[in-house]
Amino acid sequence: MENSGYWLDRAEQNAKKEYQYAQRKAQLITRWFGRCTRNMQGKIREFYRKYADKEKISYQKAKEILPDRDALNLTL
Repeated sequence: MENSGYWLDRAEQNAKKEYQYAQRKAQLITRWFGRCTRNMQGKIREFYRKYADKEKISYQKAKEILPDRDALNLTL
């Protein structure tokens, strides 16, 4: 009986270690996605700003125009 208790405890410890490992990896991935999201948002804002400056329009107007594919094709 003592032997089975040992193996149950050991399995529980291994499960805890695996869970902690998975939690650390999930945190790393969450941080990575956050950085990527902020990076992409910055690039998008920069694109709108450059487009607005080039076309001599407001940033808000650039954001309104760019989703319109026909207007985008005419200006690019």
